[in-house]
Amino acid sequence: MTVAPGGGDASVGRSAHAPGIERTPLVSGAETLTLARLVPWMVALAAFGAAVAAIGPWPVGVFQDDGIYMVLAKSLATGEGYRYLNVPGTPNATHYPPLFPAVLALLWKVSPSFPQNVALFKFANAAWLGGAAALFYAFARERLQLGRMAAGLGVAAFSACAPVVLLTVMVLSEPMFLCTLAGTLILCERAASSARVKDAAIAGAAAAVLSLVRTLGILCVPATMLVLAWRRQWRAAFAIGAVTILLSIPWQLWVGAHAAEVPSIFLGKYGSYLGWLVDAVQRDGIVFLRDVAWANLKSLVAQGWASTATDTLNVYVRNTTSIALAFFFGLGLGAFARRAPSVALFLLFYLGIVVIWPFAPARFTWGVWPLVGLVYTMAVVTVWEWRGVASGRMGGPPQQHDRLGDRRAHHHFRATVIDSAHPAPPRPRLAHRARGRLRRLQLPRRHARLVGGGAGLGRQSRASARRVGRGQHRQHRRARDR
Repeated sequence: MTVAPGGGDASVGRSAHAPGIERTPLVSGAETLTLARLVPWMVALAAFGAAVAAIGPWPVGVFQDDGIYMVLAKSLATGEGYRYLNVPGTPNATHYPPLFPAVLALLWKVSPSFPQNVALFKFANAAWLGGAAALFYAFARERLQLGRMAAGLGVAAFSACAPVVLLTVMVLSEPMFLCTLAGTLILCERAASSARVKDAAIAGAAAAVLSLVRTLGILCVPATMLVLAWRRQWRAAFAIGAVTILLSIPWQLWVGAHAAEVPSIFLGKYGSYLGWLVDAVQRDGIVFLRDVAWANLKSLVAQGWASTATDTLNVYVRNTTSIALAFFFGLGLGAFARRAPSVALFLLFYLGIVVIWPFAPARFTWGVWPLVGLVYTMAVVTVWEWRGVASGRMGGPPQQHDRLGDRRAHHHFRATVIDSAHPAPPRPRLAHRARGRLRRLQLPRRHARLVGGGAGLGRQSRASARRVGRGQHRQHRRARDR
């Protein structure tokens, strides 16, 4: 397939139903380039506009965490340090990573009048959400190889939806986390595909910054390291892990130095969750995690039906639909993993922790909702592609739907829906694996020279190698003479 300037498909003007018959292009190259530039802005504007339209005069503290973020922002803006001003003794804060309160503190400096400055914080969150939508769209186009329509609809539908907008207008860290997460995942997937140490180091630095917004963001590092280790890219795997650890040390030292300052009665909200989770597992065993996982799964399903105002449907309809949605999620995640394995692993790790975490899972799930939306988009695209291949999508009588026709239909689908103008990321170490297979197959000497030796080859194999070599020499000489 040829690619037009600006990422367009040059085969638009050629009929996919009757090869060789030219058609008039629907859009020019300049219009295609303009559309390619406008779509990310349209997606970002849809998310930003939905959040701005939902901004209201609600006070902070609805989720408790938004009130604590405001206290920490005021503490930083007024020069009192990173402290819980609402807790007796004003202990240093260790539970909430400092990056989001630091950004709020900068805005507090711009507008120091509270509560009037809450509106500014909400508009900033709307801007973070718009940036997240644009970056997730870029990820869908670059890494998932989705077309403009599929990527735009998938990202916009799961970024401008009610749950994400609700978190955006409550001065919570989720919008900033989504924006930094999208950029970090792009860098991690780039590092996993290129296996360059420089790309891995940049991805590690981005992951360290992401963990200062929300701690669970650090999961993208082990996900990327596993992909690099699977591909035997040890230097890149070490680079991303080492850079992340080095840049995370200052915050961990701060937490270790001040964790004991919070009064014991407040540890449930202001202390470390990991400590009492470990205590619960040690006391009740693995049964505790099993019970929590089952309760959280039921809560997720119930919250999903409640958020769409369909929880009054028949229980059998809801259960059947839930099973179907779970199946399509697995289908989409499989297609997702083939194109962006490190991001798919991150999502698995993230959702796995959410399920076993003894806390309401809905908010954590909404924190990666656009990513979940891309998984379902991949499921829809995969089913549509299967449908296109099965039906031929070529026109003409059914007897023409042979193997060649299915192949043409597949390529036509990729040209129109998936838009293969974005090539799949290269697979590192492919040559190394091929050399290993050639060694095991004990191929003739002509091939053995490619893998670094011909020891152990039999006399018959050498004779066949000489015959193949002479034949290729004659073909080369004829081509040269022509």
